[in-house]
Amino acid sequence: LTFGLDKTEESFNSGGATGEEDTVSAQAELLLRPNDQIDVSFALRHDDNSDFGGKTTGRLAGVWRPQEDLAFRAVLGTGFRAPSLYERFSIYGDPTLQPEESRSFELGVEKTYGETASVKATVFYTEIDDLIQFDGSSTACSSGFGCYNQVPGTTKSKGIELAGTYALSAGTEVFGNYTYTDASTNGDRLTRTPKHDLLLGVETEVTDRLQATLDIRHVGDVVPSAFAPADNKVGTYTVVGAGMT
Repeated sequence: LTFGLDKTEESFNSGGATGEEDTVSAQAELLLRPNDQIDVSFALRHDDNSDFGGKTTGRLAGVWRPQEDLAFRAVLGTGFRAPSLYERFSIYGDPTLQPEESRSFELGVEKTYGETASVKATVFYTEIDDLIQFDGSSTACSSGFGCYNQVPGTTKSKGIELAGTYALSAGTEVFGNYTYTDASTNGDRLTRTPKHDLLLGVETEVTDRLQATLDIRHVGDVVPSAFAPADNKVGTYTVVGAGMT
């Protein structure tokens, strides 16, 4: 059992716009291992915000290992996020914004094949009430270029993530990761959230002290912001990266 208290004091001052708030939080986490195959964690957190009052959130997670090379995982949680001082009090802010509240669930399975390979799959589902995002058409502030806005209704994000690794030889491994995300609010797709995100790469040990990585990432089916300039809209793109450590 781990537990603790913390207090955060924040203040904001930009161009004459000011704001401040305090948050006192208490949290506790209980880790249990009923047997060699099962791990369970249960966490609770209570945040008392000077402007928005108190809110309690929690998280329940478990892992079941029916055999040494196979694991099933599940996570269920709730979330709370107060709008930042910038979102409330800057030139683009709206002082009437209320906190976001969320609920999330994940279910996954992981399988390893000795030291040669591993595969993992995770399905996820998240709901966010009163999502805060920038709205170029909002007139709640005096910027003239849009303001932070509360998205009415519930934003839902669901999908699946697949990942795997395979050792080609000693010191050389290929890896891959693919995520499919379907995110929308009241049937309208969420902007700047790609449906497809694919990463493929290879990592190798050049020497005992030098490691090299080459990867390619493809992001597809992105709904750009309606307020982005015509020649600056984010859409489908591919990035190649190389690195040495």
